[in-house]
Amino acid sequence: MPSVDETTRYFENHSDRLRADLLVDKSEALEQLLFSKLSPGSRVVEVGAGTGLYTYRLLQGGHFVTAVDLSQGCLDQIARKVDGTEFAARLSLMCGDFLEQSEQFESSSLDAVTFIKVLHHFPDRAAISQAIGRAYELLAPGGKLLIFEPNGGNPLWRPLLLSRGREYWRNEKNVMLIRRAFLEDVLTGLPASRVVCSYRFIIPGGVVRRAPALANLDQLVCRSGGRWLDYLAANIAFEVTKPQ
Repeated sequence: MPSVDETTRYFENHSDRLRADLLVDKSEALEQLLFSKLSPGSRVVEVGAGTGLYTYRLLQGGHFVTAVDLSQGCLDQIARKVDGTEFAARLSLMCGDFLEQSEQFESSSLDAVTFIKVLHHFPDRAAISQAIGRAYELLAPGGKLLIFEPNGGNPLWRPLLLSRGREYWRNEKNVMLIRRAFLEDVLTGLPASRVVCSYRFIIPGGVVRRAPALANLDQLVCRSGGRWLDYLAANIAFEVTKPQ
């Protein structure tokens, strides 16, 4: 499994290729599943912010965002994007491992912590569990953990990742760790947490964006529930609320 140092080197070496405008934007799904859950002015820590695809969306929502990432090169891209804009005053950048950087926050001080397509870059399930537990400690009463990850239960992920080459596979293969049952065990084990699971993209996101009717069908299927979605959905999302 890739270590933290290996993951850091990968994103530093490829930060220019990971520009936000080149990434697939799942903002419509994330708006419904995650961003709409936050009140304007929320104090948000975004773990694994990358080049800022979702950081910018959070800032547009009126939130105060601390973007945490292993790669300084990625964070530099976020800084350039917001420089000179109204968002700059509401953005903080923090380079390093989330667990180490989390010591800079007081417990029960945040309105939300987001893990958007980042947990599968952690080295193992123990590290994932530890990060989630620490994030929950940082939440104020009523605060939320918002998680959006590739669904490792979908059998198409393995051949897709392998088709992109050895280096890509090595960096992304921990997608296989992300399962609904595993995350539910971790999240329901948090003190008094309220956990909601949902899915997206039975129909591929690129197709959905070009065909509104299919987007509606996609949403209908995802709302239907059922454990069969554990194997068909491309992504899995969790909303976890800390009690008041």
